[in-house]
Amino acid sequence: MIFAVKITGFPKADGDTLFEMAPQWWNAKDLIKDERFLESRQRGYYRDYAAELSPEEMRELHVRYRNNGGALHKLLCFRFRKFSPSCKKMHDALFKRADRFSHFHISVVELEPGL
Repeated sequence: MIFAVKITGFPKADGDTLFEMAPQWWNAKDLIKDERFLESRQRGYYRDYAAELSPEEMRELHVRYRNNGGALHKLLCFRFRKFSPSCKKMHDALFKRADRFSHFHISVVELEPGL
């Protein structure tokens, strides 16, 4: 099974998307075991999962998975704080601008082999 994770952040003010990214370093198989992630759709043999999380819950997941990236990812994003664009985007959303978000939608989509 191969999964892809996508995070969408929604502001308090309106329903437009304020933040969106796909952190490849998050462990999708671990996420779908989390009780907050519910099956959202079934496509034949493939299943998708989703959760609505608060900024605090997102920070907890960010801390849990931040060391899952490759060596260069860890070096740039977390050790020296010279953030790559994707790491900076996530860090800013969760630590510098978290008060702007009402919630985050996290989807875990099972991909068909070969895609």
